[in-house]
Amino acid sequence: MKFILKYYWLLVPVLCFLGIRFGFDFDGLYGQDSYEYHRFTDAVQNYLLTGEHPGAFFWPVNYPLVASLMSFLTGTSWALQLVSFCSFTIVLFLLKRILDSEYPNNRISSSYVLITTVLSPYFFRASLLQMSDMLATLFVLLAIVNWRKYNTTNKNQYVYVFAAMAALAFFTRYVAILLLIPFGVHLLIHFWKGKAVKPFLISVVIFVLACLPQFIFQTDSIQDYTYQLTILDWDIANFFQSRFSTNNGQLTHPFINLMYVFSPLLHPGYLLSGIGLVFFMIRYHSKPLRLSLFQKLLWISVITYLFFLGGIPTQNMRFFITVFPLVVIVLFNGYKLAVEKLSQKLFVISFIIAALLQITYFSISFSKLYARHQLEKSISNYILETSGDTPVYCFAVEGMLQTRGINRPIKSLYYEQFNDFESGALLVFNLEQFEYQWKDENPMINWNRIQENHQVIEMQDLGQGWKIYRIE
Repeated sequence: MKFILKYYWLLVPVLCFLGIRFGFDFDGLYGQDSYEYHRFTDAVQNYLLTGEHPGAFFWPVNYPLVASLMSFLTGTSWALQLVSFCSFTIVLFLLKRILDSEYPNNRISSSYVLITTVLSPYFFRASLLQMSDMLATLFVLLAIVNWRKYNTTNKNQYVYVFAAMAALAFFTRYVAILLLIPFGVHLLIHFWKGKAVKPFLISVVIFVLACLPQFIFQTDSIQDYTYQLTILDWDIANFFQSRFSTNNGQLTHPFINLMYVFSPLLHPGYLLSGIGLVFFMIRYHSKPLRLSLFQKLLWISVITYLFFLGGIPTQNMRFFITVFPLVVIVLFNGYKLAVEKLSQKLFVISFIIAALLQITYFSISFSKLYARHQLEKSISNYILETSGDTPVYCFAVEGMLQTRGINRPIKSLYYEQFNDFESGALLVFNLEQFEYQWKDENPMINWNRIQENHQVIEMQDLGQGWKIYRIE
């Protein structure tokens, strides 16, 4: 009963999840990445049943591995989505535990987690998707929780759990390890000063053992990881740019990276009240400023992570999911000061307005995501209802078509330049979206060759620039 009274607010995301899953029939599949996770989860499940190797996979394997185990009970789509949402729920629980431990006797941590994290449009949205971000976030927080326990008790078992969680976070999303490096460095210094060789060596062994699934399923993962670092092309000059030429084509963003990296603090998609919390922290902070070791390491982690994102030649709001709970923790003092300095009436009004605005923002952002989800279903349904077994030439929907049961040969316009196109084949393409972004790249080169050498008949306009054609 005490637990229910303390964590009643967790009903909010649970009810919202159930409403979206059943009310909108939203299974969390959206965009190319989620379909690739879905495909590899099926492949891992098949490996566990038959021993057949699951094949190549570009990303770390922990998320599809965990989902494949759950899929024996729930099926693949449910498993992937439940791993994300359950991770989100546990993250909320851990956040409150951390805040209550760092700020004992406070009575506002529940309302704070509710307004900043539960009602964060992008963070809650991520809990609905078949993506790895939430599981990586959970491993990061579990590692930090165990660092805190070791720091207060000096019991080695917490270091061992930290090492395991750090490895699991790394091989769920590589970049997540940046958030744990400051805590790991602190432990190394502690071991060095105390000449604690044995716990250090055991921690290394546990870290390596926790990495084994990656090397079992992907033997060339180190080479793949090096390639990923190469294509990121990190450069300090990228802080001052908003237009990039990358393997994802020509990318143009509204703001330079230097502004973009402050999104988890200031963007309404993450934290509408962020600027207010920052104001109260700056205006009313104690003098001299007193930060605990934990708070210092959190700030170092957040700054390191955001500094890294500022130097890569791309922008994606998804990249902030893993760091966002740490931002929430470091901004708690701003919330505490707001409660102290504002009148109760003004605070309640501000809280309600912020909650309503964040719910509105979530509705808008989710409606766009859901429109894409429905579009993907419409594309696959149209092809399923079209007779014939000729290939489907396409770009940016290859994984979606395979996952949604298209039995025709699917030929990607991205990986090669075709000299011949089969007569009667279908073509799925979005000229409005790709004409600039993929200029002089394979997708547009192939499109132009089709136009030059074949008659192309538009069969269906599906909206958002997507059309299905027949090649004659």
